[in-house]
Amino acid sequence: MNPAEWDKHTIRASINVSQLDAMIKKSAEAWAAHDEQKAISSKLYKEAEALDEKILITLKDSGKSKYFVDGVGTMSIVSKFCVKVPSSVEAKKAFFAHLKARGETLLYAMLTVNSNTLNAWYNAELDTAEELGRAKGFLVPGIDQPTNRESLRLTRDTKGKKK
Repeated sequence: MNPAEWDKHTIRASINVSQLDAMIKKSAEAWAAHDEQKAISSKLYKEAEALDEKILITLKDSGKSKYFVDGVGTMSIVSKFCVKVPSSVEAKKAFFAHLKARGETLLYAMLTVNSNTLNAWYNAELDTAEELGRAKGFLVPGIDQPTNRESLRLTRDTKGKKK
């Protein structure tokens, strides 16, 4: 949200430097708590995955495809095929040629670009256009005009931390 929109939604009150310091400290603490919970969640996820792997092996070794536990439910083995996205240029050419042969609608439905990759490429192209003096009116066919997103970045002060 840009500052002009902020005025419509928020009443700006005067604050002093110590209040701003307190807000930033509270934000840093909230993000630190978030990071801590994220690490805990990641650890629990890995533990659950490891347990599921052991259960899968045990069920297979026992010749069972499912197992019922009173008060918990039924654990079942589910099998499905998974493929990886083509990674080499040759594999991509072959895959997209196959899709195109089946119809352009399918081809364009399956073509995707990672957002981070697209933004990095776009910014590199824009930099090149700026170097060549062609940034004004810079457009890429099929890509909407960019929007500007502002965000905050906190670089943590490690000098002031107690060890």
